[in-house]
Amino acid sequence: MGIGLADNRPEFLANGQEWRTPPLWGLGYQKEVNGHTFLLHDGRARNILEAILWHGGEAEQAKQSGFSH
Repeated sequence: MGIGLADNRPEFLANGQEWRTPPLWGLGYQKEVNGHTFLLHDGRARNILEAILWHGGEAEQAKQSGFSH
């Protein structure tokens, strides 16, 4: 996910810059269910847009192309 999200803690075959992204099903109910809208593994993103903007690495090209339209 890039340097900005890296925790530099390898786990099994993943290095400290690789993460599994959980399914986004039900994301629209996050505030009602969890009482907040914080995202990412450490809650640093306050909403969906911030979570997207934090991504780098393999997601960088997709992020840039999505915001250029």
